[in-house]
Amino acid sequence: MTSQTSTTDWQSGKEFAETNLYMLEHEIACDVTFRVGAEQTTVRAHKFMLISRSHVFSAMLCGPMAETGEIEIPDVDAEIFSLFLRFLYTNDITVKPNSVMHVLYLAKKYNTVNLQDQCLRFLDTSMTTDNVCVILEQAKLFDEKPLYEKAMEFINENGTSVLKSPGFLDLSRESVLDVVKSDDLDIEEEDVFVAVNTWAERQCQKQGTAATPGAKREALGPVIKHVRFPCLSQEFIVKTVHPSGVLTSKEHISVLHHSICPDILPGGFCGEPRHCKTEKLVYRFRTKTLLVWSHGNRHDAISLKCNKTIRLRGFMLYGPHSGKRESYDISARLMDENNTILTELKTTTQVQMDEREMFPVYFPDIVKVKPNTLHTICVQYVGPDTWCGDQLCVKESRQATLDDYCFDFVDSSFRTFANHQKLTLQIPALIFSG
Repeated sequence: MTSQTSTTDWQSGKEFAETNLYMLEHEIACDVTFRVGAEQTTVRAHKFMLISRSHVFSAMLCGPMAETGEIEIPDVDAEIFSLFLRFLYTNDITVKPNSVMHVLYLAKKYNTVNLQDQCLRFLDTSMTTDNVCVILEQAKLFDEKPLYEKAMEFINENGTSVLKSPGFLDLSRESVLDVVKSDDLDIEEEDVFVAVNTWAERQCQKQGTAATPGAKREALGPVIKHVRFPCLSQEFIVKTVHPSGVLTSKEHISVLHHSICPDILPGGFCGEPRHCKTEKLVYRFRTKTLLVWSHGNRHDAISLKCNKTIRLRGFMLYGPHSGKRESYDISARLMDENNTILTELKTTTQVQMDEREMFPVYFPDIVKVKPNTLHTICVQYVGPDTWCGDQLCVKESRQATLDDYCFDFVDSSFRTFANHQKLTLQIPALIFSG
């Protein structure tokens, strides 16, 4: 936008931040010019404002080595730099997932502490399976230890889904090593091996080389030593590990020897299982006196709270009434007390159960539920008739205990099935860990 000397009164009745922003956006009295990004986009600003907000800009613009002429900012694009300037002029910014890491980079570069804090708070509260690997990488780059620890905690609790996510394939080897060597990573060891093998193949692809056993082993480096090969089954070692070629012949034989004689540990590999959280199953009701549920485009839902912090992993549903193998469309979401969706799933699954048995459904992300906070599970379960709880089940399902975990269940307004009942007829049990 070109500079203006308009006679319009844009100052009267405006706050300081509003007039600052107006001058920036309309390039009024600007006295410094930046060339930003690969496109060298022109962005103009005011030395006074920049100097007053950042000692880095102060050194750039009025120190003994002050910049003269146009200043090049090649490492971010113009849109991000303009967003950053907007914060300097108004102390206000809307942080978004697709821009927060770039804004944090500028906040670090120009030492704007308030903006750093806003970005870190946003990252701390918005981790998902899809973005946590990027957050981990950036936390390491910027030496943000609390954020790094928070990201590692999330990865440990959601190991299976994170290691299967596209973001894991883009991690550096150092970050992959941090993840794989964690004793607290909640994941089957077979999935760890598959993930690191796929990661090594991706590294070869990025380098334009064939994914040969030697190239994959070189890409993995010290990572391979932190896969718990002694915890793998013989069948998996023979059918999956051996064809990958990432182990030497000597290593492969030693791993097989251990699987046959557990007292013989393979050299160089950890034989201790990971400290995964043991799954617990708490039943709202469990009975053989059940009803038949005819499915339709309706929802069953239950609200719950627990006296202790839990990590909610999923729930149980009843299987087909026919006893045959049946196909079902299952949609589910977990919401907090403000009905904000914390995790959700949508899947088609085939189920064949013995009469009146249940089967597990897992959320893609494990959700940490704080003590005495109300959360709601809402399920849409479409397909042939299934079993479900009866009136006696529902009447007795307002509370449940397991060890020292005490659950309370209350009706949910999201339930649109069997409105004459006071509680849901499905979701007979919850899957959680401490």
